[in-house]
Amino acid sequence: MSLKQKITKKREIKGYWIWLRFDNPSDLICKKLQNEVQKLIKSPDFKNHLTISGPYPSIDLAFQNALSSLSESINLFEINLDSYGFKNEYFESFFLKVKNTVFLRDLKNQIDNILRLKGKKNRFFPHISLAYGEASDEVKSRCINSLPSCPKSLTVNRISLIYADERVEKWNIIKEFKLVGNLN
Repeated sequence: MSLKQKITKKREIKGYWIWLRFDNPSDLICKKLQNEVQKLIKSPDFKNHLTISGPYPSIDLAFQNALSSLSESINLFEINLDSYGFKNEYFESFFLKVKNTVFLRDLKNQIDNILRLKGKKNRFFPHISLAYGEASDEVKSRCINSLPSCPKSLTVNRISLIYADERVEKWNIIKEFKLVGNLN
């Protein structure tokens, strides 16, 4: 059984997720890194993002309206990055480690609370995947050595509601909610 089959057996493989997405300069940085990483690690194509919440089996209009209101109350913000990292997990194969700040945890809790998920144990490991897939630790280490130094930060400018079917490696953006204002 492949790593992907083991992972998708253990978790919801269809559902709605909430992603944080980046402004154009930050997205370009991620895309360049993603292209370099995927020269060594075979990966499906996906948009750059930080998953903040999910999966949810269904989403209603009230949730979308609440997410829209939440996004209108948040200014653009930066996320700080620690380093490159990798795991022996298909959907966390190679990534940028994101500092798990109070702000990010509070934002996640606000989103989870909209869906009344206070008691649900959702593991939160903030990261930005650069590749999904299977590769040896040796290949992943070579990948790190071939990359430029890790960016210090990226700018988040929107929240995205997406629908994923991980069995067929499809991630569709349903709706995006732009954040307001400028960086603080």
